Amino acid sequence: MAPSNGDFDAFASMIDERVTARRAAPALVVKIYKGTRAAAPGVVVKALARRLRTADDRPLVPYAEVDAATGLDGIVVQLGNTTPRGWGTVRFPRYRVLKAIKEGEQATGALELAFHDLHPNLAYFVRNANQVGGLSLFFQVLLFIVAGWAIRGVFRWSWRRRTRGWFPRHIGHDKADFFPEAGRLMWGPDREKQEGALLRALLCDLEAAFTPRLSPWRRRRRSRFVLFVTGDAALTDRVAEAVRDTRVRRTIVIAAPASGAEAPGPDLRWTASALDGRTALATTALATTEGVIQGTDGLDAAALAGRTRIPVRLGSPALATTEAVAQGLAVAGLAVLLAIPWLPPIRPPDTSCLARPAPGSAGPPSPVPDAAGAQRLYAADKQRIEAENARVAAKEKEGYTVKTVVYLGSGVVTFEHPEYNGVLPELRGIRLAQQKMNDMAEATPHSRRNYDGNVFVRVNVQEAGAGYAKAPEMARRIAAQPDRKVLGVIGLGESRKETIEAQRILGDGGLPMLGIGATSETFQSHPLYHQVSYDNPEQARLIAAFARNAGVIPAKDGTCAPAASAVILGDPDDDYSKTLSDDLAAAFRPSTQLWFSPSNKSPQPGGKTVYSLSALADETCAIVAKDPRRTLVVWPGRAQRLRDFLQTVKGKNACPSALTVLAGADVTTTVARAQQLSFDGVTLYYSAHALPSRPPNEMGKEYLDRYSAAYGHDAWYDHWRGPLAYDALMTMATAVNTVCQLNKAAGCGRGSVQVLSSFGVGGDAGLRGATGTIVYPSDPRNASGAVTVVPSDKRFLILRDTPQGPVVAMECGRRDGGDVKTTWGPHDEFACPRR
Repeated sequence: MAPSNGDFDAFASMIDERVTARRAAPALVVKIYKGTRAAAPGVVVKALARRLRTADDRPLVPYAEVDAATGLDGIVVQLGNTTPRGWGTVRFPRYRVLKAIKEGEQATGALELAFHDLHPNLAYFVRNANQVGGLSLFFQVLLFIVAGWAIRGVFRWSWRRRTRGWFPRHIGHDKADFFPEAGRLMWGPDREKQEGALLRALLCDLEAAFTPRLSPWRRRRRSRFVLFVTGDAALTDRVAEAVRDTRVRRTIVIAAPASGAEAPGPDLRWTASALDGRTALATTALATTEGVIQGTDGLDAAALAGRTRIPVRLGSPALATTEAVAQGLAVAGLAVLLAIPWLPPIRPPDTSCLARPAPGSAGPPSPVPDAAGAQRLYAADKQRIEAENARVAAKEKEGYTVKTVVYLGSGVVTFEHPEYNGVLPELRGIRLAQQKMNDMAEATPHSRRNYDGNVFVRVNVQEAGAGYAKAPEMARRIAAQPDRKVLGVIGLGESRKETIEAQRILGDGGLPMLGIGATSETFQSHPLYHQVSYDNPEQARLIAAFARNAGVIPAKDGTCAPAASAVILGDPDDDYSKTLSDDLAAAFRPSTQLWFSPSNKSPQPGGKTVYSLSALADETCAIVAKDPRRTLVVWPGRAQRLRDFLQTVKGKNACPSALTVLAGADVTTTVARAQQLSFDGVTLYYSAHALPSRPPNEMGKEYLDRYSAAYGHDAWYDHWRGPLAYDALMTMATAVNTVCQLNKAAGCGRGSVQVLSSFGVGGDAGLRGATGTIVYPSDPRNASGAVTVVPSDKRFLILRDTPQGPVVAMECGRRDGGDVKTTWGPHDEFACPRR
């Protein structure tokens, strides 16, 4: 049985009540002095501390025993060691920040030292943003700027808020910016003021251990912190002053100053009454009281403490963890509920087939005339252009302005399989555009009497022969003509070495050029060359996005799936096919390149080379057979060989019964309909510059009306070369018109058209074309302000060949003015790739 000491028991009970009280109360500092026949104050402090532990020596309340030798780091360690179970970890951010500043290098800066101490991983990430893999230089710089702003902005603001009140009072400034002032204080000579700041930071961290209450561990902290201070009066006074300055309410200080022995005054029972409120305790922000130990002589701390323990129920760590998990799930659920209105609709995996054929019987395709018939049609259109040129010549004699634009096409030697030859619809598009421009000039002609009128256009048709074999020779003759007569060249419709050489000759002769259907990047090297079509890199990006996103490969059960891989079949002897094959291989991965070179016996890098259609079919089928449900065959070559390849594949037993093929723009609606490429087991998609029967705007409708009036619904009605050639001549003629109107009496020559073409026909708004809006933005790679070779976001289509005719499976790009198609898919759920 422990010795009885009623005064101590009453005092200890009131201390227990204050320690475990949940109601708000002022901060409390109790000083204990030794009276007559009493134990030393240190023994009383030890006895009070023993009451804060269980019989098996587990802490019930976080406390620390402080003397002159302890130091602030020792207080932090003791509080960590005496933290009860269920409390979680007590952190000391304010104390750590000031300590890091004090011990750190001044050159680093107070803010950076603090940030690095509290968030070392984030600090390393910010300082080494340039080493983050997978980010472009732009995003690395952006990350560095944003992170730097976060450190100097948010972090600085939050710490000014955390230290308001006590820190300005301690340093003597009303509105102190924390980090600069903390640096001056902690790196200054006043050691006493530094220790005072660290003590106040520690006390504030203890106060913050109970807020915010959302934390399940903080809600389970059911008692206050206790500091037992022994030593000289100066130490206890410094602690009491710090408590008063910080106005903390959850730390109780019990001090036993070494001075004041045998001091008279109220005993511990009176002190207990004061703590219970029965005796006046005059204070508002800080409760300070003193008591004298009486009649405890000969008792040690264990005997004085007895068996009584502070009445604190320990929290369960498992329960706190469970509560934290439940709280996190509830917050996450609430966030999801709030975000639902802004989330895209959740759909099951889409197994529908893109651009499925419409039900109903197939109408017969318009017949393609034989070679002789096609030859007669081509000759008739040439004669109509010559007749228009003769009418224009008569206008020139009357004093009206007439300018010549050369059309450099392939012409024809033979019209065998005329469906493959795009020269006929191309010539028709040029004829219709010439007719429109001259109709405009007829209404308001340009002359010396009217500089605001429209120029008459003469079209000089030059035929370079099959494969553009004569293109370089013809280019030399064109370039030699007077510069005020021939102002530009359109055409160059295929990417071949002959057309590339012709382009160089024409450019060196100062002739602005406008390509119609050539898409190879090798065409883009001359500054006087532009084109009205997209190029191969853009075509490759769009084809890759199409193949990997939508259901393009059908299965026997009627569902479709995106392509997971591709086999790309290119012709290394054809510049168009070779460059598009390489661009597709870069855009769509994984993919396998196969090269079909019947004439070139040297192997190609980046893929296997074969020299016959049979070998090409064998290699292709071996790859597709590994995963026929998800492997796409891509044909970036000429249309003439595609049907032969497909027929060869169908004759191979090792080949899958079904094959999905995606071809480039050389396969046209005319070819697909005439050759019936989508025979049993073959699903065919092909890219297109336009589908005239689906006009994007009023200019497209006008072209369709003009074509229907002149030629009806014939085999080339939906061929993309017609409207693209129409746009090419309209664009070149608009450039000629513009410079002639601007130059007035000075006249208009080749040089003026060069300048306008280099800086963009149509300006920022562009031109409304039959194939979509044609806009040439400024080229960021060109310091002179010249525009890009390729139009921005040129309209792009992928068509599916069906028995009923072509069906649009993908549409991206500029249709008309502000009408830009930026998404595609059954629900417009896929983004169109952009430059």
